[in-house]
Amino acid sequence: MPKSILITGASSGIGKATALFFAEKGWNVIATMRNIRDAEDLAPVKNILILPLDVTEMESIENAFTIGTEKFGKIDVLLNNAGYAQYGIFESLSDKQIRNQFEVNVFGTINVTKSVLPIFRTQGEGMIINVTSGSGRFSVPLMSLYNASKFALEGFSESLAYELASQNITVKIIEPGSTASNFHHTLEESTVSHSAYNDYIQHLNSRMDIVRKNTSASSSVPDDIAATIFEAATDGTQTLRYVSGKDIQPIIDMRTSSSEEEYMRFMRNIFS
Repeated sequence: MPKSILITGASSGIGKATALFFAEKGWNVIATMRNIRDAEDLAPVKNILILPLDVTEMESIENAFTIGTEKFGKIDVLLNNAGYAQYGIFESLSDKQIRNQFEVNVFGTINVTKSVLPIFRTQGEGMIINVTSGSGRFSVPLMSLYNASKFALEGFSESLAYELASQNITVKIIEPGSTASNFHHTLEESTVSHSAYNDYIQHLNSRMDIVRKNTSASSSVPDDIAATIFEAATDGTQTLRYVSGKDIQPIIDMRTSSSEEEYMRFMRNIFS
């Protein structure tokens, strides 16, 4: 019997690439997203079931699990992928922007995870894979909220990995590197109208220059990240973290193998 995976945020990027990758490997895929009209590329694939799911709405989460299990009989893996990055100088961000970042990235993942646990316990097994980021292991300027949300997911996931082992439920973390994005547009949109903009403009320009130089050359490709997720789901190990992105591995190595002083000097040299 083919295995099944439920993926949140499957309308684009990593989620979409992962849905197609698993389907090509013969898995049944429950591809969920807020707006199913965004799923045109997935609709023709016969072993992909497209369902609406908003990670901030418990009713839609529970409906997706109910319909998915009725369709495929079992859910073997949950991939918590839905999320977004809020860029900007912290001082410039509104209370709404701050809360929305955590409602989706942190509480959304918690909502979906809590809903799947009774299913996995009844089955006697299951796997939860949480997509965090290199930004869950180290911080960078102008992404304080995103960093905070991903650091929270790292701690949440590691704790669950110990706790859920008692229920034969495995937890794994995927840490993608940087991906091509509309960084510059969203950064300017969230910052330029703030009264403190002129005080930060030199730092903003410097940071944006760094991103321009590095993003296109070293960005992670969604298909490569999908392959890493498939490895995590099928390698049969208790490995917790999987790094997917050559651009972030040197920073993670520095973070884990150097003294705090050496690490901070290394990072300040990049961003000063």
